[in-house]
Amino acid sequence: MRAQESRYNFIVWCRAIAVLSVLWFHLVQSFCSQNSIAFLPDMFARQYLLDPLHLDAGQFGVTLFFVVSGFIITHVAFRETIAEFAVKRFFRIYPPLIISVIIMALMIPALWVTPYPIPSIMDVVHSSIIVHLWVVKGVTLVNPVLWTLIIELLFYVTIAIMADTLKRWPRLTMLGFLTAEAALIATYPISPVLAAPLVYPTLVAPLFFGQVVYLAWSQRIALPIAATFLAGWWFLGEWAAQVHSAAHIASNAVAIWRIIAYLIFTALLLAGQIKVPRPIGFVADTSYSIYLLHMPLGYLPMYLTVKVLGYPPALAVALVVTFLGSWACYRWIETPSQDFARSLIRSGRSYWRTSRSRRPIEQRSVDA
Repeated sequence: MRAQESRYNFIVWCRAIAVLSVLWFHLVQSFCSQNSIAFLPDMFARQYLLDPLHLDAGQFGVTLFFVVSGFIITHVAFRETIAEFAVKRFFRIYPPLIISVIIMALMIPALWVTPYPIPSIMDVVHSSIIVHLWVVKGVTLVNPVLWTLIIELLFYVTIAIMADTLKRWPRLTMLGFLTAEAALIATYPISPVLAAPLVYPTLVAPLFFGQVVYLAWSQRIALPIAATFLAGWWFLGEWAAQVHSAAHIASNAVAIWRIIAYLIFTALLLAGQIKVPRPIGFVADTSYSIYLLHMPLGYLPMYLTVKVLGYPPALAVALVVTFLGSWACYRWIETPSQDFARSLIRSGRSYWRTSRSRRPIEQRSVDA
């Protein structure tokens, strides 16, 4: 676990829970369902937890991830300039993302055992950029999990643009966010292409839930004001679930995912400093790489070995490959790219200070 995050142990736990839920959904729940495999833990989870609660482990994990993002991104936006925010987020998101796209693109055509279509060159290019895909349609994402990053990147852009306003007038800015989201939901039946990712019911509301919780937690808005905004975002989430095309899922199921994610996040936040075991810290640190790589690195060994070894050993192999590959990506891609972003920012600051210190001297020599 990174030293600067030691203060936020609840975030570490949330990230670990979120990514493990996504892993369970894809490598256990979906894989067993698609291949008609009877796996006792999967059957038990479905019968006594998932089906009774209408709970989708993958959607729950992504929802919890987005609550964490709303909290953390608002926190860093208060500490960084717009340029610093943009540089750090770019190098945080894109290097591992591009690596995951390349790995997935190379693996799909290499082996016929995977059920995914062979991607075109343009699919690879679009999947490596992704932020523009909320208006560009007809693209097959090379890595299927990237659809969530489209929404998250749009949130980053919004926060970067509104950061100064959010710092000065947090209540007014939050009211503006609520109003804008309500307008998008209202106009969705008219212009679904533009509005779709911005009203996705399971993701947009959790982002702003995390933001409101941070503003209240950091005492930038009063608790009654925070409660009012949280109620507003809950209402918009329910409204979006009714009008969005993805709401073929029952809206009560969407509500359950969000309720459970909100309760877990809030409970861990209020619990104070919770001890983080080393395995949980490892999973949390590598959670972004695990999220991006678990399908190419996890599905491939399972499709190759499940008929020979059986499902439980194939799952064990998939998890080992996924965790090792994700650690390697974290160690040699994520960490160096973030270090490069910080060095780039330091260089920019140094250049700016040097330019400002030289300006008066140059001006005096001109005047003379």
